Order: sequence, then C-alpha cells, then structure tokens
Amino acid sequence: MARAPAETEDRRWRIENRYSPSSILNPRSIVLLALLLTFAESALVSALEVPRLRGRVNDYAGLMAADRAHSLEERLARFEQETGNQVAVLTIPGLEGEDLEGFSIKVADTWKIGKKGFDNGVILLIVKNDRKLRIEVGYGLEGVLPDAIASRIIREVIVPHFRANDFAGGIEAGVEAILKVTSGERLPEAARKRAGPRGNSPFSGALLILLLVAIPIIGVLGNLSRRRSGEAWSAGGSRRYRSWGGPTFGGGFGGGGG
Repeated sequence: MARAPAETEDRRWRIENRYSPSSILNPRSIVLLALLLTFAESALVSALEVPRLRGRVNDYAGLMAADRAHSLEERLARFEQETGNQVAVLTIPGLEGEDLEGFSIKVADTWKIGKKGFDNGVILLIVKNDRKLRIEVGYGLEGVLPDAIASRIIREVIVPHFRANDFAGGIEAGVEAILKVTSGERLPEAARKRAGPRGNSPFSGALLILLLVAIPIIGVLGNLSRRRSGEAWSAGGSRRYRSWGGPTFGGGFGGGGG
C-alpha cells in the first residue's frame, strides 16, 4: 500500500511527459504542421473575391483619373445603346497568388456581362502589380473577336501604352479597338519591314546563319532588360463564356434578363 502514491505519481508524470513540448515538436508533428500551414495558405490565396460590378469601368487599381474613367463609362454606354453589346473594364492591384485565367473566369461567371441568349459581352481585365492582362469574350462575339484579334489588341494596342506608364491611354485605346472590332471594323495590319532586293553576295548564307543565332540571343537579352526596367507585360489571351442574363447598368442601357 505504501508504493501506491509513488506509482500514481510516476504514471501522472508519464502522461504529462507525453504531451510535453519536446514530444509535440517531433519530426512527424513538424511535417504535419507544415502541411496544415500550406493548405491554410492555399485556401487564403484562392480566396480572392471578385470585386463588385460598379458600372462599365471598374478601376479598383486606380489607373485612370476620375474624369477619364467617367468619359470611358459614357463611351461604353453609348456603344451599348447603339449595338446592344456590353463591354466592361476591370483593373485590380494584384492577383494575390491566384491564376490569371482562373480569376478572369470567376469574373466572367460572376458578372455575366452580355445579354442572355446573345452572349455579347467582353471583359478587359488588367492586373497592375502582376503586369498581366486578359480579354474575356462572350460566345456571341467570338466570330468578330477571336483569340488572334484579342491577342493583337493586347500586344499592339494596349501594352505599348503600358510600357510608357500611360495606363489610362492604354485602356482607352484597347477599349476603342474592341469597340471597332465588335462593330465589324478591321484592325490595321501590323507594320512590317519590307525586305530589299536580294543580293548575290557570297556572304549571304553566312549572314543568314549569323542572324538565326543572334536573334534568339537578342530576344532573351531584351526580355531581361524589360523585366529589369519593369516593362514586361504578359497577356493571358482570351476565353469564351456564356452570360445568363447580363447586368443592368445605370442610365437605362442595361442588358438584363433577355
């Protein structure tokens, strides 16, 4: 009977020791904790919410002065009144780790730009800090605004303005190009340098080989230079989506339930 208290004390010590800090921080626990933190971080990253649709121009990144944003809003309202097509602009500061395509799809699914049954909406998405942009196109406009044309608008019209830090000008020019194309107009052909008459120099073959080797190197160096100077913008292309009854904007130019 005299040993019972000692055994009880020893058993209690073993139970407490099982949950001591040293036992919690064993390798298995550390791995599990790291996995939990990773999953928690992923959940937070993917929780970027789609901003509220405030109108046709939704400048959450502050890329446009108020008067220019208002003018663009009115331009898009007139365009919708004339054609029935809806075009919206969204600028955000950053993706917070989310994928550009995945987020733009969420925007299209949430906003549902375009009239039901016509799918005639376009969304221009611009992510300032990530230096990315993308055009989402409704199925009803894919014939006049296919991927190739959307890509040209981004590369040839918008990005040159952005590289010069003229964000408002790039947005306005890009939107104007979208409006023209969806109205049936063609984009001007990109300028191409015309080759002069071919000579009969014996060094022409060697020059061709030299150019084939030098051009990729120059391209890589140019990309590195642009990245250092903050000029690199990447385009996310475009994707088709269906609208299930577009939004009704102020001023009576809505595209409601069709």
